Amino acid sequence: MEHSCPICGTSGGQTFIKFTITYNLCPNCSALYTLSKIPPELLITENDCDKARNERPINLERLRRIEEKHNPKKVLDFGCGNAQMTNLINLEKNYTSNGVDQNTTLKLTDIDQNSIDTIIMTEVIEHIENPIQLFHRFHEILNENSLIYIESSFVDFLGNLENSGYVDPRIGHCLIHSRKSIEELAKITGFKVSWYSQNVVFFQK
Repeated sequence: MEHSCPICGTSGGQTFIKFTITYNLCPNCSALYTLSKIPPELLITENDCDKARNERPINLERLRRIEEKHNPKKVLDFGCGNAQMTNLINLEKNYTSNGVDQNTTLKLTDIDQNSIDTIIMTEVIEHIENPIQLFHRFHEILNENSLIYIESSFVDFLGNLENSGYVDPRIGHCLIHSRKSIEELAKITGFKVSWYSQNVVFFQK
């Protein structure tokens, strides 16, 4: 089967199967990606994700991390689910937020260039098959000196990938990044990388 890494384009790598879906580990950037689309009938999660990950104290901590970096004014919560973060910002902060997800009226194509200063992606990037195209679009809509907050789990810290519960097509995880693939993605799409912790990274324009 011909395939290449969606981040660095390298061919080959180590493959294994989880729930009928084949994953491939890129030998160059260590991105872990599926070799085929995940069929809808395999998915066991909906668009609301784990409620515990969107509790008010946790979301406030995420915003505190962002506010340490800069003063947000107009935020895009990309992959907003049921809009817990968006609602929190609009109710409790002196800046505003809009949410985009597969079921929202607002779409990424509706957003003007240079109109956003902060994008939040919480447990979203591992669901994106073609992040290069997406992050090029982010670069267009972001102002100068803006940032993207990315929270995910990365290959480097998952241990045995075949046994990891995070490597699971049933929860829509089609591209699980490594630190190296994240840094390659940033380079390709014109961002600088600033690691906050082993599961939080900022992209800065």
